[in-house]
Amino acid sequence: MTGNKTTFMYAGHICLDILPGIPVQQSLDLEKIASPGALVQVIEPIIGTGGPVSNSGIAAHIIGGQIGYTALLNGKIGDDDLGKVLQAKIAERGLDPGAMTVDGTTKTSYTVVIGFDDTNGGTRDRVFFHGPLANDTFGFEDVAWDSAGEADGIHLGYPPLMRLLYSDGGATLSKIMRYAKELGLTTSLDMAACDPNSDAGKADWDSILRMSLPSVDMFTPSIGETLYMTDRALFDELDETKTDLVDRVDGNQISSVSEKLSGYGNEIPIIVLKMGHRGVYMVTGSRESLERMGRFKPEDLDAWANRELWHTSYHAEFPMATGAGDTTIAGMHVAMHMGLSPESVLERGTLYGWQCVGAPDALGGLKPWSESTTAGLTKNPLEVKGKGWKEVGGGLYAGPRNKG
Repeated sequence: MTGNKTTFMYAGHICLDILPGIPVQQSLDLEKIASPGALVQVIEPIIGTGGPVSNSGIAAHIIGGQIGYTALLNGKIGDDDLGKVLQAKIAERGLDPGAMTVDGTTKTSYTVVIGFDDTNGGTRDRVFFHGPLANDTFGFEDVAWDSAGEADGIHLGYPPLMRLLYSDGGATLSKIMRYAKELGLTTSLDMAACDPNSDAGKADWDSILRMSLPSVDMFTPSIGETLYMTDRALFDELDETKTDLVDRVDGNQISSVSEKLSGYGNEIPIIVLKMGHRGVYMVTGSRESLERMGRFKPEDLDAWANRELWHTSYHAEFPMATGAGDTTIAGMHVAMHMGLSPESVLERGTLYGWQCVGAPDALGGLKPWSESTTAGLTKNPLEVKGKGWKEVGGGLYAGPRNKG
């Protein structure tokens, strides 16, 4: 793929993000501001696009637009004021919103994102007030298939926040991924966290994944989302102290869950599990599985086959993690377009995750490929415990399934 043109469609969930202007140095106590009559003085807000269509699609455009990587955005919005603002925000980034579905019978999705200080170490966490709205009505017919047919790949994001993609037991989601494969596209699928008390949280995600993953070439959820959907007992065990779940996952557990997922998909070519401040884990299938990936496959299949790697993240002061996982995946897509090795693709992905968390919104800190460098950055310490895991240097661990 190096030096060639790549077109990738980013489809699924999109919303308008509204972030009240809270200075980085300002500490918020959620219990106090949730009390009746409380007033918190803020500064100018940030209003931008959110969700994977935006966070991954526009990020990929920012990162790779100058080196032959084209992103198409395909989400669903209402014919309303928020929808017009969202389309204008897309156009401001130099992208054509023409692949968006505009539906006058629904309303544009939005999210209010409030960041607050984490008392456990100076990082910033977030609370989301989210209305799925138009996203709940996104279905097979809303995919811009005419445009997709001319693309190399499709990345579909956040089915748990899109009612039609889970309320029928996953039949619509499976249909989308299967048809994309029939068109010769490389398929990439991302997930989102579920509110356990919501309809999405009560859906049978294990069954939905078993139906959809056979048509998926790259599966890119977080470890928390994955465990919630496939192993609730382990999820509850790791989450029982309400500390960061990623800190409690060891190498044996992550190898086990990825092997289980691969079995769902008849050997998924590439599985990426986002690990928050502990970086990114990736495991790949056989050369034969990589060969089946469609038009957007790695150049050196032998170098990519049968790999199991875990790359740490880069240290950021006052990180705001809005969109970090989405921008990491966008960076990995562009790095694959450039023909890089698995190790370098992981490093580039975590670099763009670091760029993201340095700004209050998902896209404000991103730089084009030619202007992005890891020089001067500090990698967060990483220790992976588990049989067969070994440190190979540069913040990178190799797992027992790694044959590279």
